Amino acid sequence: MNTSVWEKTAPDRNCFRFYTIKLECDLFAIARVACEWGRIGSGKHPQRQVICFDSVEEADIFKKRQEKIREKRGYLLVQ
Repeated sequence: MNTSVWEKTAPDRNCFRFYTIKLECDLFAIARVACEWGRIGSGKHPQRQVICFDSVEEADIFKKRQEKIREKRGYLLVQ
Protein backbone atom coordinates (compact mmCIF):
# COMPACT_ATOMS: atom_id res chain seq x y z
CA MET A 1 0.00 0.00 0.00
CA ASN A 2 1.31 3.41 -0.99
CA THR A 3 -0.09 6.36 1.01
CA SER A 4 0.46 10.11 0.98
CA VAL A 5 -1.02 12.50 3.55
CA TRP A 6 -1.47 16.21 2.80
CA GLU A 7 -2.46 19.08 5.10
CA LYS A 8 -3.43 22.68 4.57
CA THR A 9 -3.56 25.04 7.54
CA ALA A 10 -4.32 28.75 7.55
CA PRO A 11 -5.43 29.78 11.07
CA ASP A 12 -6.20 33.34 9.98
CA ARG A 13 -8.84 31.93 7.59
CA ASN A 14 -9.94 29.09 9.95
CA CYS A 15 -8.69 26.56 7.38
CA PHE A 16 -7.54 23.20 8.78
CA ARG A 17 -7.85 20.52 6.10
CA PHE A 18 -6.34 17.13 5.30
CA TYR A 19 -6.31 14.94 2.20
CA THR A 20 -5.13 11.32 2.12
CA ILE A 21 -4.41 9.38 -1.08
CA LYS A 22 -3.93 5.58 -0.90
CA LEU A 23 -2.91 3.24 -3.70
CA GLU A 24 -4.28 -0.25 -2.92
CA CYS A 25 -4.60 -3.66 -4.57
CA ASP A 26 -7.23 -6.21 -3.58
CA LEU A 27 -7.25 -10.02 -3.78
CA PHE A 28 -8.52 -9.96 -7.36
CA ALA A 29 -5.56 -7.84 -8.59
CA ILE A 30 -7.71 -4.77 -9.12
CA ALA A 31 -5.83 -1.57 -8.40
CA ARG A 32 -7.70 1.26 -6.73
CA VAL A 33 -7.05 4.71 -5.36
CA ALA A 34 -8.87 5.71 -2.18
CA CYS A 35 -9.05 9.42 -1.33
CA GLU A 36 -10.21 10.78 2.02
CA TRP A 37 -10.57 14.44 2.95
CA GLY A 38 -12.04 16.70 5.57
CA ARG A 39 -11.34 19.04 8.43
CA ILE A 40 -8.45 18.14 10.75
CA GLY A 41 -9.86 16.86 14.04
CA SER A 42 -13.44 16.72 12.75
CA GLY A 43 -14.10 13.13 13.77
CA LYS A 44 -14.13 9.58 12.49
CA HIS A 45 -16.09 9.99 9.25
CA PRO A 46 -14.22 11.92 6.55
CA GLN A 47 -15.45 12.18 2.97
CA ARG A 48 -14.22 9.21 0.90
CA GLN A 49 -13.97 8.29 -2.76
CA VAL A 50 -12.62 5.02 -4.20
CA ILE A 51 -11.75 4.69 -7.89
CA CYS A 52 -10.89 1.30 -9.46
CA PHE A 53 -8.43 0.78 -12.33
CA ASP A 54 -7.49 -2.13 -14.58
CA SER A 55 -3.77 -1.79 -13.86
CA VAL A 56 -1.47 -0.53 -11.14
CA GLU A 57 0.19 1.79 -13.64
CA GLU A 58 -3.10 3.59 -14.37
CA ALA A 59 -3.81 3.90 -10.66
CA ASP A 60 -0.33 5.28 -10.00
CA ILE A 61 -0.74 7.90 -12.75
CA PHE A 62 -4.05 9.00 -11.21
CA LYS A 63 -2.49 9.15 -7.72
CA LYS A 64 0.39 11.33 -8.97
CA ARG A 65 -2.09 13.63 -10.74
CA GLN A 66 -4.06 14.02 -7.50
CA GLU A 67 -0.86 14.81 -5.59
CA LYS A 68 0.00 17.59 -8.07
CA ILE A 69 -3.48 19.05 -7.61
CA ARG A 70 -3.07 19.07 -3.81
CA GLU A 71 0.30 20.83 -4.16
CA LYS A 72 -1.17 23.50 -6.47
CA ARG A 73 -3.99 24.13 -3.96
CA GLY A 74 -1.55 24.87 -1.13
CA TYR A 75 -1.45 21.53 0.68
CA LEU A 76 1.84 20.38 2.22
CA LEU A 77 2.99 16.77 2.17
CA VAL A 78 3.06 15.43 5.74
CA GLN A 79 3.74 11.74 5.14
